[in-house]
Amino acid sequence: MIAGLSLPSRIAISIVAMLVLASMLTILLCTSRFRDSLEQREFTIYAFVAADLRGLIENGLTLGLPLKLLHNNQALIERRKAADPNIIGISIFGEDGRILYDTDHARPGSLLPPDQQGERNVRRKDGFGVATVLLNPFGQRAGGLLLRFDNTRIEREITAIAVELLRAALLITALTAVGIIAGLALLLRPIRQTLHDETDLLNRITEIEAAERFAGLAHRTLTRLSRAERLIERIGFSGGPSAKR
Repeated sequence: MIAGLSLPSRIAISIVAMLVLASMLTILLCTSRFRDSLEQREFTIYAFVAADLRGLIENGLTLGLPLKLLHNNQALIERRKAADPNIIGISIFGEDGRILYDTDHARPGSLLPPDQQGERNVRRKDGFGVATVLLNPFGQRAGGLLLRFDNTRIEREITAIAVELLRAALLITALTAVGIIAGLALLLRPIRQTLHDETDLLNRITEIEAAERFAGLAHRTLTRLSRAERLIERIGFSGGPSAKR
C-alpha cells in the first residue's frame, strides 16, 4: 500500500507517525505528572482534615478517659463525613488496631490492617486514605484515625486533561502533516523534474543507441548481401563459356 505512494507522501507519513508517537509519549508523561500532583493535593487536603479531627479527639483524651469511652467521637466523625461527600469513611481505632468508632456502623470491632495504621498515606483500589496516630496527654500512643476519601475525582480530572491534550496533539499533528506534505511537494518538485528529464534523456539515448545498432546491423547485412550478389555474378560469368561448349 505504502509502496504505491509518491515519495513526498511516504516521507510525510513517516514523519507524521513519529510525531504521533512523540505526542502519545508526551501525553502519557504529562498525565502521569498531573496524576502525581493531583494525588498529592488530595492527600494534603485530607491530611489537614485528619489533623483537625485528631486535635478534637486528643482534646477529649485530656479528660483522662480511655478512647473507647469517648462516645462523642462517633457523632464527631459522622458530622465530618456528612460535610464532605468525597469522604468515604472515617475510622477511629485503639492501640491494638481494633476499630472503636466508624461511620460504617458494621465495622466497629473489626481489626484494621497494619498497612492502614500509623502516619501514612494509604492507596487502595477502593479509595485513598490518610492515617494518623492519636496520642494521650502523656505523649503515648492511644490509637489512631483513618480517613478514607474517594479518588474517582482524580480520575475524572486526569481523563479530562488527557482528552484536552489529545485534542491539542491531534490538531497540531494534522496542521504539521499538511505543512510537511506541502513543503515536501515544493522541495521535491525540482528534483522530480530533474529525474524526469534525466529519465527522458536516457530513454532517448537508449532509442538512439538501438537505432544505431539496427542501422549497423542493416549495413552489415546489406554489405554481405552485396558481396554475395557479386560472388554469384562472378560464378555466373565464369560458368557461361563452359555451358556453351
